[in-house]
Amino acid sequence: MTKDKKSTKTIFKKMNIVFLALVAMCLFACKSGNPNEGSSKEPNSDEQTLTSGEKSVSEPKTNDGFFDYKNYTKGGTPENLELIKMFERLRVTDVRDGMDWMGYHHYGSVDYSFRPLFRPATSIVGIARTGRYVPYEGPVPNLTPEEYTKWVEMYYKEISTARWAKDIGQGDFICLDIADIDVGLIGSANSLNHKKSGAVGYLLNGGGIRDTDECILQKINVWSKHISQPMNQARVRFIEKDIPIAIGGVAIYPGDVIVADGDGVIVVPRKIAKDVAKWAWHEASKDKVSRKRLYESLGMPLDHTVK
Repeated sequence: MTKDKKSTKTIFKKMNIVFLALVAMCLFACKSGNPNEGSSKEPNSDEQTLTSGEKSVSEPKTNDGFFDYKNYTKGGTPENLELIKMFERLRVTDVRDGMDWMGYHHYGSVDYSFRPLFRPATSIVGIARTGRYVPYEGPVPNLTPEEYTKWVEMYYKEISTARWAKDIGQGDFICLDIADIDVGLIGSANSLNHKKSGAVGYLLNGGGIRDTDECILQKINVWSKHISQPMNQARVRFIEKDIPIAIGGVAIYPGDVIVADGDGVIVVPRKIAKDVAKWAWHEASKDKVSRKRLYESLGMPLDHTVK
């Protein structure tokens, strides 16, 4: 074999080696660009496969204690009665202090436009039972008085019902969102039935209360924006019960603690209720001691507020 032929053969051999090396590099690059190819690895449960135009959205998760309210729709439970006992004899201002101590400075106090029908001798403490009503859209039928009487009976049975009332237990504080409607949802008769079942008070965003002279005689504790004269029919429709509502700028969940007196109403989220009571008593006890000394120095007879 001549020298030229050997040289040519050597060149072709080197070219083949270079070609094979390039092919190998390309195959490696392709495999590296798709790391899941040939792998049995399952995608992470938090990963999402997105198509063109989709955005990655994280499902909001919460464990803050506010959204377990469905566990607290039963009234008169031992846990509810225990919470009520912890807050008994605390003033609204004491509870306000307890909320501050827990870092809830700007939460809990219902708007000051909500006033008591009368000033109770002591604060009223209960567990929130909620319901929601909306305005009735109509139309009001054109009926004779006799026909209207039958229509009203139907209205109370099918439209303006009070399904929440069937669930009232001992210590329930009835909180009703009535959409700021001027309607006397609570009166002298149904309030006595609720009281018999264990209701201790009402918080209503609107009028919501009528027959007030009798209600005061019957010691029906009500906090609302104003008094109403009209009945329910053609004015209000029941929507749901045992749900979160908002009254006076505060969210109220079933099971929350409600404390009300002449200074207004405060709502305590159930998840912090025991701690709020602890620190409310921390402040209230000091106040009782100092005021008792002043009573004695002034020769004033001691009352329940300093004992």
